[in-house]
Amino acid sequence: MKYLIAAMIALMTTSAIAGPWELDQSFDQFQETTTAYAYSDEVEPTEALGYPYDTLKVRLVMKCSTESPFAQGSFRFSINPTLVGGHPDYTRGPLDSTYDLKVRFDNGKLLSINAGKNATKKDVVVYSNIVSEVRNKYSLKVKFNIYDQDALYEIDLEDSRKTINKMLNVCNK
Repeated sequence: MKYLIAAMIALMTTSAIAGPWELDQSFDQFQETTTAYAYSDEVEPTEALGYPYDTLKVRLVMKCSTESPFAQGSFRFSINPTLVGGHPDYTRGPLDSTYDLKVRFDNGKLLSINAGKNATKKDVVVYSNIVSEVRNKYSLKVKFNIYDQDALYEIDLEDSRKTINKMLNVCNK
């Protein structure tokens, strides 16, 4: 009985920490292109945010397409947040801003990434190649300034390598 309880606790602890990554793909018949997505579970910030962002979650999404030689990463929020500290980027559109984000990986490596967000969208698109970095790590932390609240998110990457490799195989990368 004691072993059964220990096994159940270990299983619950593992499932709370290690979120599985999922793979999704679509085919555009008109353009004859395939797009594949690898994405993490949604995670809550390490500390609760105040209203109206008290339910705000984020997930890391990787995307590739057979029509593009590059894979792309983004952070997708559950609702559209108001990010603070960006710079207007009129070259991309009148509602676009760029952000300098810091990402810290489990090995201590701190990566500065340039990212962008359209004010009407839930995605923060990473302009640098984060895909190769993610495939070799176990977790990452990223901080966003959301409506003058620092929101720190920790995303599990342990299961990402296999799923991202499958995604890249779908796109022939």
